[in-house]
Amino acid sequence: MSKLHLLVFTFLIFSAKVKCQKLYQASEVNVILSVADINRNGDQIKTPVRFAPFVNISQQLNFDISRNLGICSGVEIKNIGLTMQDSIISKHRAYSGGINLSVKLGNFKRNIYVFAGGSYEYLFSYKERIILDNEEIIRRNYYRNDINQFLPALMAGVNIKGLTFRVQYYLDNFFSDKYAFVDNANNIYSPLEKSELILVMIGLRKNFKDILRKKEKDYHGGSNAFYAYKNAP
Repeated sequence: MSKLHLLVFTFLIFSAKVKCQKLYQASEVNVILSVADINRNGDQIKTPVRFAPFVNISQQLNFDISRNLGICSGVEIKNIGLTMQDSIISKHRAYSGGINLSVKLGNFKRNIYVFAGGSYEYLFSYKERIILDNEEIIRRNYYRNDINQFLPALMAGVNIKGLTFRVQYYLDNFFSDKYAFVDNANNIYSPLEKSELILVMIGLRKNFKDILRKKEKDYHGGSNAFYAYKNAP
């Protein structure tokens, strides 16, 4: 991430802390449907929809500047990847850990709003399964070379009372320029020219401010009697 991106990120967080009316944590779990835009030698490669029900979790901090405008920032772990059907069938998966920042706009009292922003992710624990001539080849690379380790992305979505829908588009290729597959007969499959991922995420989000308010209500006896007593002459 460039120094400019870091400065913008720090400025937004600082501004939100100064002006926010509410500060609360949220947790979210997602299932992911992903497709990819893949090109090899100028030809489009078929990529069926990939379904990843786990592990896709995030922890977020919400800064509500007003009843209708806020900023959300958090960390998340996702299971991302793709399936290719070419002369061979291959399945590719990596886990990503990243940070995200988004602006949200809507009716926070009703917990209905839209949001848009971006993320920056680190990819690790890469695994691929190649099916060639009815034989399955599994290869792992926990560090680098096969995939780009850092991926920026843009995202936009909607939250409807805790049910979230998000679309995320990665701005760089999933595979690195060094990626190549060599089968057992030493046949080399040419590198991919383009491998951009698009994710559709469906999730459940829980705001913990409701729990905090419930604890406060229980502490004060479930009524305003404590405040009446405190403010009595």
